[in-house]
Amino acid sequence: MSSDCLLLALPQGLERQRLEGWEYRRFPLGEGEEQGLHRARTPPGQWTAIDRMTLRGRPDDSAAWYRTEFPHPGWGERTLLRFDGAFTAANVWLNGRLLGSHFGFPGHFGFDISSFLEPTNVVAVCVEAGSRPGQLPPALGNLADDDGPWWPLGMVGRAWLEQVGSVVVESLESSWRLQPGVAEATLRTSIRNLDAREMDVLVSWQLVAPETDVAQVRLRRSATVGGRQAATLETRIAVDRPMLWWPWTLGEQNLYTAVAQVDQGDRRSTTAARLVGIREIALEPASGGMSWTVNGRRHFPRGAVLPPLPPGEGGDPIGAWRLAGLDLAVSRGQVPSERTAASADAAGVLLVVDPPAFSPGQGDEEAHDDHLREAIGLVSSHASAAVLLQRGGSGIEAGLPTAKATDEPYTITGTARDEVEQVRRAKFAPATALVLRELPDLVDAEGVLAATVALLECSPLPDRDAMRLRFHVVNDDASVVGGATIRWRLKQLEQSSWLPFLRDRSGDIEVRLPRADEPAAIYEAEVGLPGRGGPLAVEVGLEQDGELLSYLEYDLDS
Repeated sequence: MSSDCLLLALPQGLERQRLEGWEYRRFPLGEGEEQGLHRARTPPGQWTAIDRMTLRGRPDDSAAWYRTEFPHPGWGERTLLRFDGAFTAANVWLNGRLLGSHFGFPGHFGFDISSFLEPTNVVAVCVEAGSRPGQLPPALGNLADDDGPWWPLGMVGRAWLEQVGSVVVESLESSWRLQPGVAEATLRTSIRNLDAREMDVLVSWQLVAPETDVAQVRLRRSATVGGRQAATLETRIAVDRPMLWWPWTLGEQNLYTAVAQVDQGDRRSTTAARLVGIREIALEPASGGMSWTVNGRRHFPRGAVLPPLPPGEGGDPIGAWRLAGLDLAVSRGQVPSERTAASADAAGVLLVVDPPAFSPGQGDEEAHDDHLREAIGLVSSHASAAVLLQRGGSGIEAGLPTAKATDEPYTITGTARDEVEQVRRAKFAPATALVLRELPDLVDAEGVLAATVALLECSPLPDRDAMRLRFHVVNDDASVVGGATIRWRLKQLEQSSWLPFLRDRSGDIEVRLPRADEPAAIYEAEVGLPGRGGPLAVEVGLEQDGELLSYLEYDLDS
């Protein structure tokens, strides 16, 4: 199955209306049209009001129909019907007419419905999500609850009506290079002509500085787009004295607003905007971990692997990472949603995206790569995102929204994938409570995690050739109370002595676990350095009655 829709990455238009009043009905896989579920008249059977758009599919329950009704919006311009997403295959009808379909990653898609609108209109959507081997991303293949195996099914997010002219913005992407005092960007803007006639347009861009209404950069460019065709405009800009985006452990999370506007003569056609962060990220597998550089500065992130992120599910994994003192999250075998990427932008958490690889039995490899490009394109320009691609792999880098595959924000590595996985397993998947099996609900948990210790800060004490370590203990498990022990160890990564264990430093700190309604507890230890120079590592664990509650290891730049 292929997608025959408009892939619209950004909300846009001169005006927007949210479609409300959705109802749904479960139905056997592959059925519903013969029963008239797609038609404008009310079909027979029981329909249920929606309390959440995304449902849970089961082995014998993997299709759902949605319906809603809306009046003509009364716009003189064109009208788009736009969806935030659907998982996995969606067919859409308007007043009994099949508009088209979308298949794959639950990204934004839509249709031009200007010619089909009536005074009263009915939208019907059929969504199917199967569970045959290879149909689900690896991270979503083993979900289960008390009722057995499940997977995401249905619409994701919301549906909208958008008023636009004849030319719309399909995507707005950016990649950055830092020079002394200047940030240089490549903006790639894809525009599409919805009309059958050739259109001459003027495309304008603005880059608005953080927390202001002042455009630091303004530029315009004329373009001609053929009937029913798309065009990609590549523009280079420079920002003097840029306000950089940093991981929260290194600096501020400054986010600019990039605005693209399309005019046809003296008439506005559309406006689209997105938040962008000026930063440069580089990473490569290295012995014992990942070698990171952020904005030209060597960085030693602290992080873990994200749990499965089912589309449409609640929870805030990035908020959990930040509260636990972590500044890196690895999304392995799945591409996170824009919601997750936006949360990482605001929180200052690096988001490493390791896309799922194609495997035999997964269907059409070309279709798989198309869907993967769509998914990566939605998150790749986020400030926090670093997408790991395999040089000489399946070739999904072709067509990604940068001028070249080697352009940041993508990292192309020549290291064999099994070596990358071996490094990542050792670095990012310790036996720790922070490798979560499910997303915490931070609202219900009042913003804290299960009993966990993290290294909050390490400060050198040069006057005494020592270091101060500050530990951060949080807890939201009411069953885990009382005393516990922080066990830490400071060690050299490059040993030069034939008695290396004599150079290591370790110690215990007796602590009281805070209750869920109490703030995090802070504990300190001062320790003499184990050697003269060289890279160091800190191991830190939280134990209670011989049980390891959490464990993390950090590399330090001495």
